[in-house]
Amino acid sequence: MEQTVFSATRLGFLAWVLGVLGVWIVRSIDDKGMPAIDNSILTMIGILMTGKAVQSFSENEAPHKQQAPAAEVAPSAGANS
Repeated sequence: MEQTVFSATRLGFLAWVLGVLGVWIVRSIDDKGMPAIDNSILTMIGILMTGKAVQSFSENEAPHKQQAPAAEVAPSAGANS
């Protein structure tokens, strides 16, 4: 069974989004309306999402780059013929 690791990038993204959502909900209740979320906040969320996506792709590619030790690689019989 593979153990899942909760990365710092994912934690940062989750904290940022939950913080923004919490403040937005409180302001919505106080103002009795739906305030706009500032573009700088949305930009930061986009940066964190992009960073996590890039990290996910690099984590998925890492096992494919590993090569078997030389002792386990058997030469093919007809390779030098």
